[in-house]
Amino acid sequence: MRKIQYGGMIFEKEEKAAVERVLKRNWWTLAEEGKAFEKELAEYMGVKHAIFVNSGSSALFLIFQMLSRQPEQALKLRNEIIVPATCFPTAISAILAAGFTPVVVDVSPFDFLIDSVIVNEAITPNTFGILAVHTAGNVCNLNDLQILCNENDLTLIEDNCDGLGGEYGGKRVGSFGISAVSFHAAHIISTGQGGAVFTDSDEEAEVIKSLRDWGRMPNFDDSKDGIPPLPKDYMQRYIYTEKGFNLSPIELQAAMGREQLKKIDRFVEARRFNFEYLRDRLKDRYTIAQPQPMANPCWFTIPMLTPGRKTIFEKLQEAHIEFRNILAGNIALHPAYKGISDKIFPVADMITKEGFWLSVHPSLTKDDLDYMIKVLT
Repeated sequence: MRKIQYGGMIFEKEEKAAVERVLKRNWWTLAEEGKAFEKELAEYMGVKHAIFVNSGSSALFLIFQMLSRQPEQALKLRNEIIVPATCFPTAISAILAAGFTPVVVDVSPFDFLIDSVIVNEAITPNTFGILAVHTAGNVCNLNDLQILCNENDLTLIEDNCDGLGGEYGGKRVGSFGISAVSFHAAHIISTGQGGAVFTDSDEEAEVIKSLRDWGRMPNFDDSKDGIPPLPKDYMQRYIYTEKGFNLSPIELQAAMGREQLKKIDRFVEARRFNFEYLRDRLKDRYTIAQPQPMANPCWFTIPMLTPGRKTIFEKLQEAHIEFRNILAGNIALHPAYKGISDKIFPVADMITKEGFWLSVHPSLTKDDLDYMIKVLT
């Protein structure tokens, strides 16, 4: 029986060998593989720091926890984060958990992403930052968002969990502000589960690493004295300078990730080809998300709208083609986030009622794509 899967890690002999070399060492917590993976990720992104964590959701959580420790936020002078209604729920949860207030705005019908015109209208003296969610790997209008941040002294946060490998104006998506990416099995490269935070700030990286690792003292040196009032012989590696968490992945995952990163160009090229092949043959029947002029996305999926979605879902199910809703559609409609906003979001509502996305996974063949097109038309 033919089945078109939504995602899944491409696990080849190189990943298997990476796992085996870690198992032979019988070492589980992050060590040499973890340090190497973080270094290679940062080099790929063109930023100073990559911090490997156990999921993309954890990456977002740590970003907002770190930002909440900045003096301006600690004093509650500004605490609003502008966020698109079409997002993943853990983004909102991360904002709330850090003590920020999410200000939900509608998205653009052109690309299903945060709309800089609407964002501009939502900025108040209480605005701290903007969360740019690169849904399905499609890239937000980073030029306009950066201008708004610069003009209003705001922090730009990129949720790039879907789109590692994308570019905007020739620069890596996820390198314009502090950013999160996911290495879930369905995403661009995979460590099974996992994620990373990217930043150019030494201070931000130091705090995020500490928060990831129980709040442990950063850059500890066990040859030096403990910090008073702890005893002098108290090992620095067990001194806690932040109220932290345990959000670290393991060495085995880092080893797999290093092999996956070597293959990212192949994965990105295949995803772009598959997206364009489907788009060009379905665009007359479906409303398909469009990229910004300066963007070259790495597509995670192909997001589409159709008024007859129920019938399409039935056809896809019968044909064993996996599909998904577009993130949370309108996050304000979900029970957990009831009351998060009293505004109406027409585009996000339309995405909730008519939206879905299909795989553009690198493993898909031309025959697979033609089969999908036949079912959809």
